[in-house]
Amino acid sequence: MRKIPLFLTLASFALVVQSHATYAETCSAQCVSELQERVASLEKRLAALEAWVHNRYIDNGDGTVTDNRTGLVWLKNANCFGKQDWQTAMQSAAKLADGQCGLNEGSRRGVWRLPTLEELEAMIGTKYYMPMLSNAAGTGHWTEGDAFSNVQSDSYWTSSTEEGLFGSSFLSASWSLNLEQSSRAFGSKEIPAYVWPVRRKVDGNEPVWRATDSK
Repeated sequence: MRKIPLFLTLASFALVVQSHATYAETCSAQCVSELQERVASLEKRLAALEAWVHNRYIDNGDGTVTDNRTGLVWLKNANCFGKQDWQTAMQSAAKLADGQCGLNEGSRRGVWRLPTLEELEAMIGTKYYMPMLSNAAGTGHWTEGDAFSNVQSDSYWTSSTEEGLFGSSFLSASWSLNLEQSSRAFGSKEIPAYVWPVRRKVDGNEPVWRATDSK
């Protein structure tokens, strides 16, 4: 979807308000009231547009949060499943759907998944600590509900896996990311970690990060 420059949107908004003001001079008290309601609605929509332009994260009001930097949609509740092993975490994300974990956006099973390591690392705010995450505006440290809830300063699973050396034998292992200090960990899938599902935008736009390293 092509983005409309903000100055054009503001100019269009100004023209609409001006035309409403001109018409209000000749209409009845009832139509003035209707025009005032329309202007209030336009102002609300403009405020929402400005939030989309300037904020890092947008709370969609349906249990999801959009990251404006990557285009990815995250589950608002960053701890709906507790700690799980990797395989269970993969299944929990894949089975997630509308009506679960505060979701009210019509998604079906198979839409949600674990993020790749790159996708989760893109969330990191290097200025912050415990967790390394900014607020919705991107201007300060995350606090509960702004825009996410239940974010843990602990390790989260990713879908990125490799066949690597772990201990004294070769086995399939996965990457996790600790949000306390942005430390990667490559280890056994049996170790429990938190689950933070993600999906693409509902309009089908590709996010910046692609799951090319997932297995």
